[in-house]
Amino acid sequence: LTLQQGMRSIACMDSVVMVVNGTYIGPTLEVNEGDNVEVLVLNKMNNLGATIHFHGVKQKGTPWADGTAYVSQCPIPPLGRFTYRFNADKAGTFWYHGHQLLSFASGYGAFIVHPKEKKFDYDEDAGVVHFGNQYMDSLQGIITGLKSNPFVFPGAPQALLANGKGIYNCTAFSECLTCTFGDSCRHEVMHMEPDTKYLLRLTNAGILSFLTLGIQQIPMKVVQTNTGSLKP
Repeated sequence: LTLQQGMRSIACMDSVVMVVNGTYIGPTLEVNEGDNVEVLVLNKMNNLGATIHFHGVKQKGTPWADGTAYVSQCPIPPLGRFTYRFNADKAGTFWYHGHQLLSFASGYGAFIVHPKEKKFDYDEDAGVVHFGNQYMDSLQGIITGLKSNPFVFPGAPQALLANGKGIYNCTAFSECLTCTFGDSCRHEVMHMEPDTKYLLRLTNAGILSFLTLGIQQIPMKVVQTNTGSLKP
């Protein structure tokens, strides 16, 4: 995985974000249950350290691969590299993300561990939907407010994202923002066929947002959280 800093249009506004392999949402990493995993991370940001945390992976026996900055490892220095090595001992849908400053809210992707045997009854795997959020303020400004005394909470985000897409009325703040109307300035659309049972993999990369999901007139069953199977 190659980490870089860049300007991207997110929810109709330009933002400085960390990208993975050139994209706001990085590639999906897929392995099989029981595989030994090696992920080489290259930090090509010129002035920022970085780590990658595999969210939901318990890292039994490999705590140094947890990717929590200043806890399990020092940040990968600018223009440095680090190889994460661990065993994918449990099947499930996980995600990876940065764990320091700019990378908290951007530069994330799915990490899927396929089971040795199919666990759930479904017709088609619909893939991953990454939920996230977008604030008008910079992430550094939000962190400064959260650490200040008195505490400053940023409130609700200006836009909710699905797979990096979302809509925000940026023109109302055009004096302090650069408004863009590219591919990310729209709602995510998924096409599904009737009478088909889909497996939908969900992650929430929102830094301060709790979400409730429902699809109108479509019954849903939660079958797993991370590695824990649930009774529907």
